[in-house]
Amino acid sequence: MSIVSKTRGIVGRDFRRIRRFRESPVESASLCCSYAACAVAAVGFIAAVVLFAVNGGYGEQIEAIKTNGAELIEKNFSGGTVSILYGPFVSGPVLGLMALSVALTLVDFYKTSSVVRKVFVSLTLALIAAAVVLLVLVDRALSGKIGVDTPVVSLLKWAVDTFGIGSEAGLILPPLVSLVVLAILLYLQIRRKQLLDRVIAAGLLAFAFLPLLTLIVENLLALAAMVLVLALVMAVVLLVGKSVASGLSESGSGAAKKRPEAKKEKPAEVKAPQKEEPRTIEFEANIKIYVDEGLGFGAPMTKCIFADMPLRDHKFICTLRDFQDGKVIIKRGGQVLNRIL
Repeated sequence: MSIVSKTRGIVGRDFRRIRRFRESPVESASLCCSYAACAVAAVGFIAAVVLFAVNGGYGEQIEAIKTNGAELIEKNFSGGTVSILYGPFVSGPVLGLMALSVALTLVDFYKTSSVVRKVFVSLTLALIAAAVVLLVLVDRALSGKIGVDTPVVSLLKWAVDTFGIGSEAGLILPPLVSLVVLAILLYLQIRRKQLLDRVIAAGLLAFAFLPLLTLIVENLLALAAMVLVLALVMAVVLLVGKSVASGLSESGSGAAKKRPEAKKEKPAEVKAPQKEEPRTIEFEANIKIYVDEGLGFGAPMTKCIFADMPLRDHKFICTLRDFQDGKVIIKRGGQVLNRIL
């Protein structure tokens, strides 16, 4: 199944969940915020491309190609209006909607999770907040927005002298890496990861894919010129290589030797396919086993069988078809399950 068809299937299921707003309002609202962030980013992309064209960006690119020619082809590329996508009018609403979606996901988590999970997630959130505060303080101190006599700057100077940190990256890197690690840990603890997956997808679309697409669209003329130059160079290289190879083959045609006959090999014997033995999976008596739709991430996009384990919820076991065909045997508390709802 192609990526486009998978994406269409995921989006279709999400919109069916959104239409069932009364059944799960928090989950539906979180999905709405993620898709609203994607819509804002898409509007920003369209506005950026239109402004580039209206302000004569393509005309300036044609003049640059005429001036620089093929020798300075890299100077024909332009940053265009990509900065609009990272500006406050686009990135602000996108980040706000993403944060709201994460907050709603956490509300859904606290409503449906055990006390132990709530404690671990609360501790992770506290550490994330501390890492964010530290990162902001370091950034403000390095940019001179905090006075040189403040305790924060004094502490940073002590860290530089004690640990031998000699660059700004050395100060920013520890809180940044800690923030990334804690975010991954939070993701692993959330049960309904599909809600966070939509937030991550919205962020990648808004801050990675659409800016890259904007650069490509706004530099189509420069890219076409570069491709043309590369095609001409490749054509010249192929022609030269072909002429050299032709001359070598003609000079060596008189000294060609008779090739030895290839040894005949006996055809391999075809073995009869062996019948596949069913796979048996056993669980404790208190494990919840149920049927749910797979989303293509960790489980096929079809009806599958999942289990809620002590340390991991929604663990994929097998597809419902394999269970019904007898390829997988599931035991719970020593008893074979013949039917799973």
